[in-house]
Amino acid sequence: MRSQLNVCTVLIAFTIFPSWTYDHSYQFNASDIFELNYLNELVDPCDNFYEFTCGNFEKYHPLPPGENVWDNFYILQEQIHKIAKTILQQPIKQTDAVSLRKAKSAYSACVDLDYIDKNRPRDLEIIEDLDGWPIIQDIEFETINFDFEDIAKVTSKYGVEFLFNFEVVPNLFNATENVLYITADNLNNAGVYKKAKGETDQKLKNFSSSAFENFLQKVVQRARHITNRTPTLYDRIWHEIQQITNFTNVLAQGGYANTSYGTTVVIETIESLQNWTNTHFGEKIKLNWLKFINIIVEPTGTKVINATKIMLTSRSILYGILKLFEETPPHVLKNFVIARLLLVMAPDLDKEMRNYHREFYNDHNLTLYERPEYCVRKILDYPNHIGFSYALANEYYHNYFNKDKIILITDIVDKIYESFIQLLYEAEWLDEATKQIAIDKIEEMYLLLAFPNWTVNQTEVDDYYKNLRICSWDHFGNSRSLRLLRMATKLSQTSNIRDRQIWSMSPLEINAYYSSQSNRIQLPIAMLNPIFYNGFIESFDYGRLGMIIGHEITHALDNQGRYYDKFGTYAGNWWSSNVSRTFEERQKCFIDQYSKYYIPETSNNVNSVNTVRENIADNGGLRTAYYAFIKSEATRSRILSKYTPEQLFFIGFGTLWCSKETKGYLYSNQDSTYPPNRYRVIGPVSNMKEFAAAFNCAPNSSMNPQARCILW
Repeated sequence: MRSQLNVCTVLIAFTIFPSWTYDHSYQFNASDIFELNYLNELVDPCDNFYEFTCGNFEKYHPLPPGENVWDNFYILQEQIHKIAKTILQQPIKQTDAVSLRKAKSAYSACVDLDYIDKNRPRDLEIIEDLDGWPIIQDIEFETINFDFEDIAKVTSKYGVEFLFNFEVVPNLFNATENVLYITADNLNNAGVYKKAKGETDQKLKNFSSSAFENFLQKVVQRARHITNRTPTLYDRIWHEIQQITNFTNVLAQGGYANTSYGTTVVIETIESLQNWTNTHFGEKIKLNWLKFINIIVEPTGTKVINATKIMLTSRSILYGILKLFEETPPHVLKNFVIARLLLVMAPDLDKEMRNYHREFYNDHNLTLYERPEYCVRKILDYPNHIGFSYALANEYYHNYFNKDKIILITDIVDKIYESFIQLLYEAEWLDEATKQIAIDKIEEMYLLLAFPNWTVNQTEVDDYYKNLRICSWDHFGNSRSLRLLRMATKLSQTSNIRDRQIWSMSPLEINAYYSSQSNRIQLPIAMLNPIFYNGFIESFDYGRLGMIIGHEITHALDNQGRYYDKFGTYAGNWWSSNVSRTFEERQKCFIDQYSKYYIPETSNNVNSVNTVRENIADNGGLRTAYYAFIKSEATRSRILSKYTPEQLFFIGFGTLWCSKETKGYLYSNQDSTYPPNRYRVIGPVSNMKEFAAAFNCAPNSSMNPQARCILW
């Protein structure tokens, strides 16, 4: 029965293909290509190619209740979630890797709400562990001490950062070495709730003060009850709650920032940072940076020294946060830290706290996942982190994935790179010196495909998770362990030499990502599935996965990536003045083109200044993929269809971006860096004369304009 379940789960993602075997003699019928159902053939592709390719998408994929956008990225991510959920729900087997057993135990503990609810309140444990919460204590606040060392100990124990965020990144001006990046607290409240595409964790600063105050009122009253405190005057509690929210609001603005201290990026040693801090604050804040940072990174097994390099967003922000700390009474700092801990941990506590948490999110029209879905996402900790993703990716690769695809995909990757480099050779507007530097950068680029190589080996995956404490009965403790794993993942390279091949995203995430500071692309195994890639229909594979790879390569030479060298060092403008001038002119062409695209749902046009980087990448990606497709043997047709291979390439591209959005989603994303999906199709195809030729579009028709924008 279990093997049947596994097969059914795989078929969720691959139902449109007749066989798992790569039989290249098979002649496909149009009925084998499910996405052809999305086409609205009543529309002339030369008038509106998006409507032609996606006009019937909603018939087959209606917007699910509670969602504000639905497209192929979401659909495949849901299929990956179902597979992950199937794996996690299966009983632990003797043959399971130790890391997979831990993941299953963590999931089991997460969904066991009855056990969670009948046990001693774990928020009481937090309050007791931190020697009380001043807001519920009947003590003189002047007796409370709470300094940077105390804050660091809370971060080290619970995996939640306060005042500052820490991350290891490449040195902006020398990407061969790592630096410890210290930024202002972004106040992320990393709740597991439904996010729109491209949306990051909501920040506490974006939540209304009234909703936060309402949450705190309920939590404070509960805390007084479970700690058996006598009633306190309401006015006193309300005053302390307002102090917490006021502190949060000021922190969200960078504290008492002062631009006179500088607004540019600073790279220096910890010793230099300490000297600056001593000069401006002396003993008033008692901040020993070396001790403070070492307490935070201690769980990662690393250590910093005075010579360790750090990078600051600016001294202005640093000054502002330290000044806020200096002027805030210790009891308010401690109240804030515990309040923030309880908000982060609320979904992992008992029913009463979960309800308070749900009400807090409901106040902001945010939808929380049902418990099983919440737990899958909690255990995997993506999209922004790793969690147990490596353990699940190992199981997915060995039992749910056709390994032959990796070889075929590698061939497409090679052809896409060759195609882009050929476009550079043919770019007459580049002088020879700039052209060679650009080609060198592309040739030096890494593409991390599927997953880290070591995750194929179960022993190495087990070793990665060996220090992660997981108990099948302790969801609260497991959640803390996962947060500490997150901290260790982002800080463990503090004292190491830079390694551009270390993954920074989950292999189970539906996304591809180019990093300018690493000059590398990450393409997770989850992306190597239909609708992006199937291995049977080459025209679709090039129009979809090929275009996505080309899109990411193009980012290396877009309006931001062009300022970084082949290793990821910020090199400034290494282009000649004439080439830079031409680049700006060609970029302006895209800005002007996309600014004319009207969004009727919002009564506004595309914000083309914001979207220009992605527009450049979309156009470069499609051109690169098309020329790779034409030069490959993929143009031979094995499909009994009325469409030519060239037409199917563009149809594959168009159907990739089919989407259904609510008016509210489009309105809230007016200033996004991405245009609406319809224009991610219309814009690039109207810039390609090859598209017009493939569909025999009349001159000056909508998709065959007289003027076109081309960069790469």
